[in-house]
Amino acid sequence: MKKRHLFSLMALFMLSVILVSCKDDDEEDNGSTDLKEILGTWKLQNWIVYLDGAEVEEQSGSATDTDYAKYEFKSDGTGVYTLYRDGNVSVSTDITWKVKGNKLILTYLSVQNGKDVKTEHTYSFDGDTIILITETSGNGHTGKEIDTLVKM
Repeated sequence: MKKRHLFSLMALFMLSVILVSCKDDDEEDNGSTDLKEILGTWKLQNWIVYLDGAEVEEQSGSATDTDYAKYEFKSDGTGVYTLYRDGNVSVSTDITWKVKGNKLILTYLSVQNGKDVKTEHTYSFDGDTIILITETSGNGHTGKEIDTLVKM
């Protein structure tokens, strides 16, 4: 009898843990950054790329005035990513964005292999600068990119 009672209590406990720990994954946690401060147009100023901890590429000063990338963040959670080459639009794709904790989650609405590309960046915000950190791993390697965006 005690075993049956103990089993029932354990099952009830596990069910309550599962119910309490499950939350809506789409629920926004905006952290301490005022999202209104992120709104607007941001230019990629510089980036550094690491592979397995070693720096493999660095670009500062956003290349030139005619070759650069920019992000536009709109208040409805949409935006546009645009890449310019020789002053002309080379790539332009719609994005959606949201903040969850210290993550800026961007979904690039361009289809690659039949799917939208979703990228999670750890970010920090300091007035007119956003630092985006993207970390990846696979095939026995780790990658990291640090992008600095400045308000336009």
